[in-house]
Amino acid sequence: MSITAVAIALAAPFTGVPATPPLVVNSYRVVALPRLGPADTSTIKAPDRFRIRSVFGRDVFLDIGRGGTERVARTSTGDGSLFRNQLTAQPDGFARTGFERYESLVAHVLGQARGGTLTLMPVTITGKAALRTQVDLPANDCAGLPPRTVRIWLSQRTLLPLRVVERAKSNRRIVDSINYTYRLINAPLPAKTFAPPPIGSHPFRTDDLFTRSSPAAAAGPLPYTPRVPAVLPDGFARATSGWAPRSGTTGAEGSIPPFAWLFAATYRRGQERIEVTQRVSKKDWPDDPFGGECQPLQTEPVTVNGVPATFGVGQNTVPHIYWRDGSLLYTVSGPYPRDDLIAIAASLHKVGA
Repeated sequence: MSITAVAIALAAPFTGVPATPPLVVNSYRVVALPRLGPADTSTIKAPDRFRIRSVFGRDVFLDIGRGGTERVARTSTGDGSLFRNQLTAQPDGFARTGFERYESLVAHVLGQARGGTLTLMPVTITGKAALRTQVDLPANDCAGLPPRTVRIWLSQRTLLPLRVVERAKSNRRIVDSINYTYRLINAPLPAKTFAPPPIGSHPFRTDDLFTRSSPAAAAGPLPYTPRVPAVLPDGFARATSGWAPRSGTTGAEGSIPPFAWLFAATYRRGQERIEVTQRVSKKDWPDDPFGGECQPLQTEPVTVNGVPATFGVGQNTVPHIYWRDGSLLYTVSGPYPRDDLIAIAASLHKVGA
């Protein structure tokens, strides 16, 4: 093999492990049982259906979403909520998984493992083959939490989280833990699982004005032609996309106000997501749009097709890249390391080109 061929082989994206999980999960029911507090039961069906049942005191909260509309059922304390045309992709929106609390940690762990900077050790937990690793978390002054170590177990079969344990570094005391039990994986779900729940006559209402469409159709109302990736890991396919007249509020503590004319696309492989967004601006990003209040975040300068960009990674933040090219601001995010995300970003091309 020539030196050139070797260089190309070493630069090939998406060669890290774990690669495609043995079982790609599109639907399931999961019970999340925390160390303290009641269990939540979530039923998930890709790309965007969910049913979450939570208990607080004497009230049962039912939250159901499908097709971009989310309804929170009325309770004894209120008429519920109605969210229409929700934004779908980070950093503007988010997806329901049933393990939202540690979803960004899972993405971080997979990205670090695929980049070769974190080891996933094969183990067994409650009779299931798992991959275990541990990450450090700094103190979180906002939540009054000390420096911690977080140990996480992922299913070898699905890459979904099975257990998470947080311990204080000083004395190894368990700060929190949660166990996830999955049922009905890729099985038929009861017909009325995602039926709209009852809401009161005066629910809380919001509308993000996000219109779901193909990227080509989004090019009509948008003042630019959206760009979509030509390069993705095996098994990923476009699940949702669309446009909105303005983006969401992003950044730590909502520090970055909305921009005009958002395009967003989500590519899925089961519950893994790679997300691409664009929006109009005459100025650069003022800060990291994926930043969170009191959340650890490390950034480094990179380039995308010769254009300056920033790669960001943190234990509670999905790996991501953001940059400006001309009049557009871009983001690419997903559970992959820096070089893989750069490869995706560099492959963006105008739809139809």
